[in-house]
Amino acid sequence: EEDEQKKEENLRDPKEILDALAFTYEEEALSRLPKKLSVSQLLRAGREEEAGLCPRRLSDLSRQGLKRSAAEIGTATHSVMQFASLSNLEENLDAELERLVQKGFLTEEDADLVEKKHLAAFLASPLYARMKASSNVVREKRFNVLLPAKELLGSEGKVLVQGVIDAWFEEADGTVTVVDFKTDRVKEADGEEILLKRHSEQLHLYALAVEQLTEKKVGKKLIYSFCLGRAIEVKS
Repeated sequence: EEDEQKKEENLRDPKEILDALAFTYEEEALSRLPKKLSVSQLLRAGREEEAGLCPRRLSDLSRQGLKRSAAEIGTATHSVMQFASLSNLEENLDAELERLVQKGFLTEEDADLVEKKHLAAFLASPLYARMKASSNVVREKRFNVLLPAKELLGSEGKVLVQGVIDAWFEEADGTVTVVDFKTDRVKEADGEEILLKRHSEQLHLYALAVEQLTEKKVGKKLIYSFCLGRAIEVKS
């Protein structure tokens, strides 16, 4: 009798079951909102680094016997910008690259792939001079921040965004400048326009993250192009 009673209690009106299956939350859009996204997922159409690098001379590659992809060359360049002492690079570029190899931050093959003239151009740039003068420079900063979904996906609520920012530094006026280093292969004629089209949205996301992390206003967002040898400002 107890078993029969339990069965009867477990029986529900079919309409109740259908109503339960058809139930939707009042904020239905929030139920479809992802809990976490990376910057690369948000910018999947952004094609980060897919355009490759400034071309190396074929004679260099054949002489060294190297057959490496543009992405590998870009990775080597970013590793230098992440791990190198910029002051050491400025003083003796070759010696600093050798130190990175000895410490295991670069392989010898990767060190050979780095375009030294592009690094030298950065060290002679107005951007590097500003970074040198800053009292607070942060490089290769990983972040996890809650950002408004409205700004990212056009939905209400917030979503956790994670990524890595190449660099930011404080200016004399108290604002922060965000920098993203790019190795895309572009031409002088239309290179700035192409880089801005590809990467402006990424810099916008980084600026939102930096403002939350530092509680300071981002004054400038810059793409530094190793190919063009200069910084390009991303306007708001």
